[in-house]
Amino acid sequence: MRLSVAIPVVVLTLCSGVIGTAWLAEARARAVRDAAVPFQTGMDLLNAYKCGSGETKKIVVRGVEDGYSPAGNEPGFIRPGRRDGSAMWLPRHGTGQYDQVNADRGFTDSFNVPEQVSRGLFVFRARGLNGSDNDTMNFGDLTLREVTAAPGSTGGGEIKLFGADGIWTVQEDVYSADLEAIPVIDRSLGGAVLETQGRSRTYSLKSYFNDRTAPDWLDVFVQDDTVVDFMGLAICSPPEIKRGVTLMPIMPSFPAQQGTVNLACHHAREADRKCDPYVGDTVCSAALPLACLRPGDAPERRDPAGNRFFGHWSGGTIAVTEPVRGDRFRTVREVEGFCEQRFGAGWRVASIGDGFRNQSVAGLGDSRGLTSRVWVDIADQPHATCWARE
Repeated sequence: MRLSVAIPVVVLTLCSGVIGTAWLAEARARAVRDAAVPFQTGMDLLNAYKCGSGETKKIVVRGVEDGYSPAGNEPGFIRPGRRDGSAMWLPRHGTGQYDQVNADRGFTDSFNVPEQVSRGLFVFRARGLNGSDNDTMNFGDLTLREVTAAPGSTGGGEIKLFGADGIWTVQEDVYSADLEAIPVIDRSLGGAVLETQGRSRTYSLKSYFNDRTAPDWLDVFVQDDTVVDFMGLAICSPPEIKRGVTLMPIMPSFPAQQGTVNLACHHAREADRKCDPYVGDTVCSAALPLACLRPGDAPERRDPAGNRFFGHWSGGTIAVTEPVRGDRFRTVREVEGFCEQRFGAGWRVASIGDGFRNQSVAGLGDSRGLTSRVWVDIADQPHATCWARE
């Protein structure tokens, strides 16, 4: 929902003289800067956020972005179970309200979130009361009685609301941050109180959403001298069915092509079947040979007239394993290890990117007996392989 906010126009009569001229010059310069970067509301940012290929976008909004209007009833929500946990993140006077203008009165709310998140954006609109700029926000499972000091935070999963360098992108009173930039209470270490110094691991809001031990809720607590207009999440979820990308072996057509393996996106006899390098084309439970490659600089085979047979020559050697399920491997490292185990040191999984053209790759090798599609890798499309990159 996109909201229109009416902005009152103030007409000023400037006095003549140096002060009036300087003020007018600054006003004109400010107008030029503002015109170059049009103001975007929080809902503008959420609606404009782009998900990747095959991902499903969901926008979850709490409160109404109405410029802190006192009209309407916009309470926060205390999810089931929170009252049984720590009281340090529960306001003394109930949840509080969006748009409330009360000093020394905290505010809390909870978002119901999907189990798996690929990426996303957290947006809120807020301002301090009476010039206050030292309030904080807490993110995570706020039922924990003991918490881990989140890296980049002030401790206890707290993030400074105003002036938190490297976290918030700020435009006037609209704050936004990528889910991977927001540190939260770290459940993975059992809730023990730890120091932030010396820790290299960051438990982000994205990590929290994908943590199977965490609840399906995100709790947010805002300290007590801040008025919050609204909060919202743009969340991208991965495809429900995991698939991997495959290529089809093309048999040699000319004598000079003997001793080569040519893997392409599709073949004439597969008119209704093509590869999909963005979200995969074959369910990961399928058992197919895995294409492995030993990099090299072998010259490309050409016909007697010097014409190229392949526009996607890798220069390496290609071999395939026995059929294996794509979901056998958790990470690309396991796939690499499988190729080395089968063919020796220096071998790795073949990738679509090994050819000059995406969606095909060729190299030296024995193509006899290759009749089915084969698993291959692709590095820059997280939803097109059955394995993760980490």
